[in-house]
Parts: sequence; C-alpha cells; structure tokens
Amino acid sequence: MISISKFSKTFGRGTPNEVAALNSVDIDIKTAEFVSLIGSNGSGKSTLLNAIAGSFLGDAGKIIIDNVDVTSWQEYKRAKFLGRVFQNPYLGTASSMTIAENLQLAYLRGQPKQFRIGLTQHQRKHLQERIAEFGMGLENRMDTPIGLLSGGQRQALTLLMATLHRPKILLLDEHTAALDPASAEQVLYMTEKIIAIYGLTALMVTHSMEQAVGFGNRLIMMNQGKVAWDVSNDEKYCLTADDLVTKFRDMHVQISL
Repeated sequence: MISISKFSKTFGRGTPNEVAALNSVDIDIKTAEFVSLIGSNGSGKSTLLNAIAGSFLGDAGKIIIDNVDVTSWQEYKRAKFLGRVFQNPYLGTASSMTIAENLQLAYLRGQPKQFRIGLTQHQRKHLQERIAEFGMGLENRMDTPIGLLSGGQRQALTLLMATLHRPKILLLDEHTAALDPASAEQVLYMTEKIIAIYGLTALMVTHSMEQAVGFGNRLIMMNQGKVAWDVSNDEKYCLTADDLVTKFRDMHVQISL
C-alpha cells in the first residue's frame, strides 16, 4: 500500500537552523497494516506522516501509494488517498457549523462539484447510525454547532469525517494526546474498530508506550530521522510498555556514546 524508498528531507538547508528531519528512510507498509510510530521529539514521526500526505516534497527518494508514484504530487492531489486526524481536536472541523453540516462537507469531499440537496433524509439517517457507534449520544444532536462539543466528542466526529469514504490510508498524528483519559480511551477504541471493519491501512504517531504496544499489528521506532526499530505481529504482541522504555533508553545511551 505504501512504499517509501530512500526518502530524505532537510529543512533550512545551508542555514544555522538546518535540520535533517528524514534521512534515507525505507519503509514498506502492507494493505490493512496498523502501524504505531514512536520516538523522541524530533525523531521524524510526524515529519514522516507529513511526507506521506505531501505537506512538503522531499529532497531525494520516492513515495508510492497504492502502486501510484506520488513523489512529486502536491498535498491536494494526494488527499484522495488519505484521511487524517490531528492532535488538536479543533482542527478539521468548522466550529460555527452544525454536526450535520460538518459531516455533509466530509461526505462531499472529493466528489464532483454540482448543485444538489444539502443533506437528504437517507444520508442523515446513515450518518446518525454511524455516530451512534461512538456511544456519545451525538446522533440526536445533529443540529448542534460543533463548537459547543467537548474535545473528545469533536475528535470522535473528526475521526468519523476522516473515514466516511474509507480512505486508502488513515494518518493519526497523536490524535488522543489532547484528550482526557476517558475520552482518549473511547476514541482509541473507535479508531481500532473502524480500522478493523473497513480494513484501512493506518499509521498512528503516539508518545504513549501503552498505546504503542496495545494498538496495531506493527510498531516502528524512529530516531534521528531514520527507522531505528521495526517489529510486527507476534513479536510486537509480546512487547510491554517497559520493554519499549528499555529499548528507547538503550538506544539513546548508544547514541550518546
């Protein structure tokens, strides 16, 4: 599904602020893999997601999505492959618009532009059924401005909006980091459920060792813009949060030496 080959990106090249954010990264991610990405601040986790999304073009290397070479594609062109949820629950939605209106915008995303009825009763019923799966009672608040919702409720709706059309790839950039523990657990549960039901290929950046070992079937640890560790399936399922902390500490001790 995703093939990243020898991909490099340096920001501020030739200036005192030069940063080699990604350094000849090689990653192949299969269809329906759910990858947890971990690493220290500045290790390249979120930069890798931005590279896949086309937020910037690389200095070298290739990115192929669903057998299409998108290396030179701008962000808007890659959007047809992607659904994305950010850390800030207030990104990706329009505060002054209702739940129904925000969902309608997501529903129309990527479709040909033409005059049509805003939201049919059939669509409304379908969206209410999808919202009901989150167990937050929002299916009966379709006409509530989304800006009046809690962060957890809003992030749940952002997740729904990002996956309405079953994207080829779902990018999750610390999407529960700003939520309280109960809301984070609920959003993570729904994330896992949606990925499993629709067979999505997903990459989730997280700083939580518990999330990294508890979710997904593959784990990648980034360090200094490179893939430092890559485990999957049975090897990953046997890991504990303490194992990751030890691996992380040992890696940084070796670097400092």
